[in-house]
Amino acid sequence: MLLWAGVIPVAISQVSGAAVGITNTAVIQPASGQVDSDLTNNSATATVALLPDLTIAKSGPTSATVGQAYDYTITVTNSGTAATTATATVSDSVPAGLTINSAAGCTISGQDVSCDIAAGLAAGATASFTINVTPEASVSGTTVSNTASVSGGGDPDCTSGCDSTPVDTVINAPDLTIAKSGPTSAT
Repeated sequence: MLLWAGVIPVAISQVSGAAVGITNTAVIQPASGQVDSDLTNNSATATVALLPDLTIAKSGPTSATVGQAYDYTITVTNSGTAATTATATVSDSVPAGLTINSAAGCTISGQDVSCDIAAGLAAGATASFTINVTPEASVSGTTVSNTASVSGGGDPDCTSGCDSTPVDTVINAPDLTIAKSGPTSAT
């Protein structure tokens, strides 16, 4: 019996069109003069799915001060093997006590921010959004926790949303000092 085992690496650098998988079949033929008593085991087939795989990360400061604006940055990465096939939507419910100042490329409704990423986010590509907020006095001395999620894009695992790790920010009271000066005597 003649046995051979090995690995033949295959790299796919770019896939275009609406392919959902790649099927590869390997077939081995007996060498000239060799007899193979079982020809039914001379082939193997493997299929690799080509799908988007969206991940989301959110960053922000570990502490902030009432009245001083800061940014949350949300980054969506397509870690899959194919471009997204539909719009992906980023959703972020900003905690009460944080005033949303801006969110470029997104829509704001109350404390909810929604950002769309058009279909076609290439495998390995990212899309980022920045949400600028200012803490109000009502959250002074507390920790606000904020999470973003992404859904859609053709990612079968994110149909109802994939969440980021929460960002916890301690909100400090403003550190005010007062100084008064004047002459030591008056005439």
